[in-house]
Amino acid sequence: MGYAISLWAPPALPIAGSAESFPVRRVFCVGRNYAEHQKEMGGDGREQPFFFLKSAHSLVPGGGIVHYPAKTSNYHYETEMVVAIAKGGQRIDARKANDHVFGYAVGLDMTRRDLQQWGKDHGRPWDFGKNFDEAAPCGALATASRIGHPAKGALWLRLPVGVLQPRARRPHLLGDAGGRRSCEAGGRAARRHRCRRRVEGDNRARLVKLYTFFRSSAAFRVRIALNLKGLAYEPQPVSLPKGDHRRPEYARVNPQALVPMLELDDGTRLNQSLAIIEFLDEKYPQPPLVPKDALGRARVRSLALLIACEIHPLNNLRALNYLRKDLRLLEEQVNAWYRHWIAEGLAKLEAELTQSLGTDSFCHGDAPTMADCCLVPQIFNAKRYKSDLTPYPTAMRVFEQCMQLEAFDRAQPSKQPDANE
Repeated sequence: MGYAISLWAPPALPIAGSAESFPVRRVFCVGRNYAEHQKEMGGDGREQPFFFLKSAHSLVPGGGIVHYPAKTSNYHYETEMVVAIAKGGQRIDARKANDHVFGYAVGLDMTRRDLQQWGKDHGRPWDFGKNFDEAAPCGALATASRIGHPAKGALWLRLPVGVLQPRARRPHLLGDAGGRRSCEAGGRAARRHRCRRRVEGDNRARLVKLYTFFRSSAAFRVRIALNLKGLAYEPQPVSLPKGDHRRPEYARVNPQALVPMLELDDGTRLNQSLAIIEFLDEKYPQPPLVPKDALGRARVRSLALLIACEIHPLNNLRALNYLRKDLRLLEEQVNAWYRHWIAEGLAKLEAELTQSLGTDSFCHGDAPTMADCCLVPQIFNAKRYKSDLTPYPTAMRVFEQCMQLEAFDRAQPSKQPDANE
């Protein structure tokens, strides 16, 4: 017997390291499961947790683009630890509960908070504020057979969530949902790492304009930072080869006649990539791109400046054009110049990364910083000019780690709107 309309794909989540998917039938959510959140939501801190449901069709499997929903002006998210249950049962012995768990992931609980509150105030169901399309972005599952069952501390999982896209003309932001999040487990009963922000009336949640060029490594740095912060922006391409940056109309907008330039929604304009990144970090603290401790800040800035001031200026378009046009060097001589300064600079960077205990999965620690925002574009440039990168295994390991994150991948030159120029 056939169906009157085509069947939709069964909801399923990707499994990290596997071609298989995990089918999802129901999504259970736990509300008010720790005292601070109970108080925030109007309780007194003593209320028992409760459960509510979301449709499995509200999943955004593996993360990705999330759209701002209709009929709300107060949109929140909470970052959640997700437990995938593969085996059912009743009155399960707590000591055997882990036997039923297939794996873990990190997800977002999206809430149209104003609609939820209206339902509460009027004694009506408030599931319309919780259960809607794209209300449950969820990353790939890490199987318990591979990572075990967390007993306490931080469980590191990944949820790549892109910029919140508008369905209406004026977009809003999801906040800082991109990148990595720590979801506490064990002793704090899978406590949520909450990074919620009001959208309505919040000057932070506005579209900004980025004057950029797809191959500009300085603009590349800022694109990465904006993506890591989960900030929406409108790219405004400025062609450097065509000399758009030297035109009088651009000079009136940007006296430095360079890219990138970030224009805020109030018309304020910011220049110089590292200054822009530090502004973003102070304005939108999560996730941090510059460490809070003084020594950590100094190290990250030192690594970023090594790339941005010691390597990049010798090889930017202005310097190369001077070699070609004014000094009339042959193209192979120009390329040799480029590779020489890349090699000298990356050798210094490799030594810094290798000899310091501060280097971990990334240039500094286990999360991306401003230093990584600078490293990745420089490696892209080195590859473009066919530099030998084998002498820099630590730098390349960090580069590969960065490129696993959607924020870095989405910022790369080939994925920019002016890439076909």
